[in-house]
Amino acid sequence: MNLVDAIRKASMQSGADQKQTAQPEPVPANSQESNAAAAASHNSPIAGASDVYEPHEISPAVIGGAGSVVRLELFLSPEQMHQMLRGILAGAHSVMTLREAARHLRTSIQSVVTLAESGDIPAFMVDGDWKFPRQGVEEWMSLQSIKTKGDYQEDQKDVA
Repeated sequence: MNLVDAIRKASMQSGADQKQTAQPEPVPANSQESNAAAAASHNSPIAGASDVYEPHEISPAVIGGAGSVVRLELFLSPEQMHQMLRGILAGAHSVMTLREAARHLRTSIQSVVTLAESGDIPAFMVDGDWKFPRQGVEEWMSLQSIKTKGDYQEDQKDVA
C-alpha cells in the first residue's frame, strides 16, 4: 500500500468514526439562529453537510504557534523507517567518512583510499582517518564524467 492509499484509507476510517461517535449539539427550537442554521443546512451544496458538529477543543500548544498545523501519521515497517532515517542522515553532514565516501561513489574502500592518497579526490586526514568534503566529492564526480566524455569523443575521432 502506498502513502496515498494509506491516507485515503485513514481518512475514510476517521470519517466513519466521527459519524459513529460524535453527536450534534442540540439547538433550541425558538432561537432565530437555529432557524437560520436549519435553513442553511437544508440548502447546503455539500452532501452530508447538514450535520453540524461542535469543533474539538484545540490544544494550547497549537494556538500559540503561527500558521496552520498538519498532523501526518505514517505507518512504516522497521526496514522502511531505517531507510528513511538513513536518507535523512546521509544529507545532514557536509563531511563524509571513508566508508560513506566509498558508499557514495559505489566503490570499494581501498579504491577510495588509493584515490585520496594520490590526491585525485578531495580528501584530508583527521586523527589518522580520511575525511571527504561532500561538495568536493560531488564536484570531482562531475569533472570525471566530463573528462571521461571528452576522452571518449577523442577516441572516436582517432577511429574515424
